[in-house]
Amino acid sequence: MFKSKQEGSLVYKCTVRLLDDSDVVECEFQAFHKGIYLLDYLCGELNIKEKDYFGLRYVDGSKQRHWLDLAKSLIKQSKDLDPILFSLRVKFYPADPFRLTGISRIMLYKQLKRDLRHGRLYCSFGEAAALGALIVQEELGDYNEKFHIGDYVSSLELALRQTENLEKKIIELHKKREAGQDSFLAIHDFLGIARTLETYGIEPHPVKDHRGSQLYVGINNSGISTFIAGKRSQHFRWNEVHKINFEGKMFIAHLSYTDASREPKKHTIGFKCPSGAACRYLWRCAIEQMLFFTLPNSENAAVVSGGGFFSWGTKFRYTGRTEREILTENINALREQKINGSSSSKRKASSVPATPSSPQGELSQIRYSSLPRSTMSEPLGSCNVQMNRNHIYGAHPQDQNTCIIDSNGCIQMPILEPVCEESRLRSSNHDSANYFSKPLTGFPYRELTEHSSTESGSGYDHSRKHKENIKPYTGYASRLCYPQANSNSSAVLSRGTSPKTIYFDEKVSVLEYANTSNEYIANINKPLNRGPYFDTSATKNVTSLVGKTGHLNCRIKNLGNKTVSWIRHRDLHLLTVAESTYTSDQRFTSIYNKQTGDWSLQIMFAQIRDSGVYECQVSTTPPVGYTMIFSVVEPITTIPGGPELYIDMGSTVNLTCVVKHLPDPPYTVHWTHNNQDINYDSPRGGVSVITEKGDITTSYLLIQRAKISDSGKYSCLPSNANPKSVNVHILIGDHPAAVQRAHSLLPYSCKMLVLTIFAFLKLSI
Repeated sequence: MFKSKQEGSLVYKCTVRLLDDSDVVECEFQAFHKGIYLLDYLCGELNIKEKDYFGLRYVDGSKQRHWLDLAKSLIKQSKDLDPILFSLRVKFYPADPFRLTGISRIMLYKQLKRDLRHGRLYCSFGEAAALGALIVQEELGDYNEKFHIGDYVSSLELALRQTENLEKKIIELHKKREAGQDSFLAIHDFLGIARTLETYGIEPHPVKDHRGSQLYVGINNSGISTFIAGKRSQHFRWNEVHKINFEGKMFIAHLSYTDASREPKKHTIGFKCPSGAACRYLWRCAIEQMLFFTLPNSENAAVVSGGGFFSWGTKFRYTGRTEREILTENINALREQKINGSSSSKRKASSVPATPSSPQGELSQIRYSSLPRSTMSEPLGSCNVQMNRNHIYGAHPQDQNTCIIDSNGCIQMPILEPVCEESRLRSSNHDSANYFSKPLTGFPYRELTEHSSTESGSGYDHSRKHKENIKPYTGYASRLCYPQANSNSSAVLSRGTSPKTIYFDEKVSVLEYANTSNEYIANINKPLNRGPYFDTSATKNVTSLVGKTGHLNCRIKNLGNKTVSWIRHRDLHLLTVAESTYTSDQRFTSIYNKQTGDWSLQIMFAQIRDSGVYECQVSTTPPVGYTMIFSVVEPITTIPGGPELYIDMGSTVNLTCVVKHLPDPPYTVHWTHNNQDINYDSPRGGVSVITEKGDITTSYLLIQRAKISDSGKYSCLPSNANPKSVNVHILIGDHPAAVQRAHSLLPYSCKMLVLTIFAFLKLSI
């Protein structure tokens, strides 16, 4: 079939849902684009290196799922879709998730969270609680009794059957977790548990066996399994599967295995699918999974045919890399990185760019819409804010005893990395020169902070171990950097040479070689050129009300020409870069105050889901960050005993209003009676209010000698929380129910009396 130029130049629009359904990417493509171009573009935008583990799924008009064929035309596969909607999902779950690097591992974690939430990752009660506690740890951070009050996990959607008992167990496990564990360690532990479950990587396909019994077939990296009531009943490994085929609605697997007597056996099993389309989908999933995890490479992949005489034949050829190819390329890349790293003492790291990367090559023909936009920037995969992230991402940090030195001294000193030997100064019992505890070279180091002018210019005898009138610092942490002898260029840590620079916290004392070998010049109290660093005096815990605007303030010193970004840890989402918002959620705004140097993240109309850990990151090499905890609370106003209260006439009415979960106590707590302000100075008397403010604000309304007129609706109105009302009934006698019934029947009795009198008069006439 021939196409006109006009038809070939048409632009089609599609929407791609990410693993968070609220995050979508809108793309445009043309008729000649194949499925591989769209996947390549998305993985490039999300910085996914192992793209072959992922795929794009869609649902056709008959509600049948399909994986987008990467070798076929996009428009041919989506011609019946309106609108054209794809979902980015993990297609192949690796047996060892820790082999994934960068953002790929985070995406697998998000996929498994989704599987647990939708019931695909089926597990026991204890396993579900352990996984849920790790999700809470990753999203909310360490347990904090001040912020984590009551059933604080109920707002999180963690599991398909999220019962009250499960939430209590999750809270219990979250409280027991060791403090200081960041989100990356929680993700690591989550993947370690998930990979051991029988339903890991399983997409359940409903089928029936030869008896007509309902069961599910699941396929993953290990083979083909059958499940009954959530339990695996059969499992056939890939080395036992000889051939996979389908015939109409029947899915057929030919097995070749060795029994207990070590005799080769052949067996054929079949399962009936709900429809022919479902059977073809199951067959294709099985073929792709088997080839991806068993083929050594995809170059010699044969064309696989399926279907029989009474069904439509289908041919399939695997495209893309196999798992073995991916692992081989990753190992080779690590070897090259290690070889290149050994030739240079500088570590390679990337920082957050000011603008997102753009596609190149043929992918540039796919137009990317700016709204809605929700991607994760490239440097997140290589962000080395803490050393344990290197381990999680699969990096191999260099020797931490290496110190980078240039001609000006030790200036290559990342704030968060211990690249220099840490020591402490100790003061001796007598007036003498100070020594470091177990120095690497055995060289005695003098304290240089209170030398006189004559001492600073005098020669220094290396053999002399005591010096008069020296008052050494006590317990100051220092970093020592050793230059190579007779060299002014960059050097690594070396033994047996004298020190050139000694750091004392934010002060530095520099020793430089003078004209003679025994003369040095001491530059005392010279400010340390440490680059950007954070002012930690500001609070790290910020609380905001639901629907209000919250601000996270980050104060940075010596920023220079570096860029400040805000990152949300829950999903490693890049929110802002400099003063530009980089997410589709326009509630997030970065505000810079030139006078104070503060970079504030403004969150408008804060919601409960916005609670979690946020990071203010500076684009140094490697990037450095400062984490803050943002808690969004919804105030709760309660009146115990409500909504109906029955009080005997003549007794005292005592109404208690309790207000919880407020960042600040309410300015006022107002009471009304039948929507009218209560007059505490009325001639009636006996009405008073007592309010106790604090973390929990309590207001007491006391009404003495209750009367019938005191009945009605009483409302408690805190100035910064929702109101709460209660209906008070003042009763006469000891039988509230009878009295209440009499009151309710009174209007009815009056009506009946009127009707009776009217009927009697009419008959008399």
